[in-house]
Order: sequence, then structure tokens, then C-alpha cells
Amino acid sequence: MSDTQSPSTTAEHPPEEVRLAITGMTCASCSARIERKLAKVAGVQSATVNLATEKAQVRFSAPVTVDDIVAEGEKVVVRGHITGTHQGELMGIPATGKRATIQFIDINRIANGKIVERWAAQDDMGFLQQLGLIRAPGSPPA
Repeated sequence: MSDTQSPSTTAEHPPEEVRLAITGMTCASCSARIERKLAKVAGVQSATVNLATEKAQVRFSAPVTVDDIVAEGEKVVVRGHITGTHQGELMGIPATGKRATIQFIDINRIANGKIVERWAAQDDMGFLQQLGLIRAPGSPPA
């Protein structure tokens, strides 16, 4: 079973909620397994999968925009981004007041209904460049 979706966020479905179309589910245990996998992903507040309609609804606890979710076998992959304003100290860096977006990819391996391994990557360099804290490669000195 392989599930892939590029969710869209609209006024009807804010970034904190993603609706997915999931194909290939053959029984209630398939939908329950996918629901458990989605619920274990970092930042997910709740996940509901409906076998009859082949739809899923995922709510996030943080203002995360999900660009893709892929579930296959024991793994759930989430690719997305978070946008905000740097208003307080971060990693010892005083607030800049600038808006920035940080992109991420989370890969979670699920066993017995629990995340047993997690790999995460985020674009820290791009984030710091947006805040004006480091120069982009090849850009002239300030």
C-alpha cells in the first residue's frame, strides 16, 4: 500500500488542517493503521481516516503547512514548512523582526503503534539567510 498526497490549504482548510485522499485501502485495519501512523507524526494533533470515502483529515498543533505526506510500509514522511516572524531570542540571536520560512522533512518509522525511529532535516542555512544573519553563497559582502 502506498499513499501520497499533495495537500492544498485554502480559506476553507487552513494550514493547520490537511485533507488527504488515500487510495489502496482494502479493509478497516488498513485505515486504522494509516490513522495510527499519521497520529504519531511530530506536530499532529489528531488524524481521522475514513475507509468508505478514502479520505483522511489531519490537524496540526502548530501553524505548519504540509506540502506532502507519504505513507508506505512502516514509514510516514511529512514535507512541509513553517512561516513566522523572528520576535524573540533564537539560538542566542536577538529578535530581527523579519519574517522567514523554514522547510523541513520528517521521516518516522512506526512499529507497534509507536514511533521507534525518526529522521528530520530542515533548511537552517536558508532560514538564517532570510533573517539576514548569514550571506547566501556567491553573494557580495554587506
